[in-house]
Amino acid sequence: MELVYNAPLDLKPQSLILKIKSTKQFWWRFNHLKRNGGEITVTDRTPEMDVKEFNRIELLVNKRVRWEIGSEGMEIWNACGVKDIPTLAKAYGIK
Repeated sequence: MELVYNAPLDLKPQSLILKIKSTKQFWWRFNHLKRNGGEITVTDRTPEMDVKEFNRIELLVNKRVRWEIGSEGMEIWNACGVKDIPTLAKAYGIK
């Protein structure tokens, strides 16, 4: 996630793109810029191919899990919440 800051009109026109490394840093910077009158645009610039690749891997992992534990087990597995898909893909040898 990137935070794009456009300076107020009384300052030199500039755009500053910051790489945010933590949630705490994001909210601190966001509130600091908001207090100082900056125009804030939050963008998510995840490459489209990364999303497609992740979805493909997730579908393959889900197929493998369904094959191993069956329909009833899959319902229970889905109800358990968030899964660590990349780790499961490595364990199953899915690339």
